[in-house]
Amino acid sequence: MKDELRNDISPQSSELLKTTRGELEYIQCCELLFKYYKETHESINPLSASFESFIDDIPNDVLYDKDKNGIKHVAFIEENEIAYVCSNDEATFESFLHAVASEMFLSNDFIYFEADDVDWCGMALKNLFTIEVPETFDTWLFEGKWM
Repeated sequence: MKDELRNDISPQSSELLKTTRGELEYIQCCELLFKYYKETHESINPLSASFESFIDDIPNDVLYDKDKNGIKHVAFIEENEIAYVCSNDEATFESFLHAVASEMFLSNDFIYFEADDVDWCGMALKNLFTIEVPETFDTWLFEGKWM
């Protein structure tokens, strides 16, 4: 997958920052993700979890970028997976994602991620790669007694 990473993207102008669970910046990254996830998934699967329960399942490590106004891009990572991405600055997000992928390819031959078409950040991540991925439509059915 390393060979499929596009090389026509302008480099990020700042250095990637790192934080981990327990640090103030980690909570700030989680707050941005929670707000973003809630907004982007409202139409298909409204988020009903509290902030505290939401972050329980979020990976411990984050690559992020910030400016004078605060955190603007985040990528929650776990081993060779980019688990969650979000941003509040579409203009510079692609460069950030390219820096994240390049950083992860330093220690991994393959990286994994999921991209939903309701999530512009996830689709930006998908579009970093030249490989064609077929569209899939998955449906989950609940079989059992509700309440």
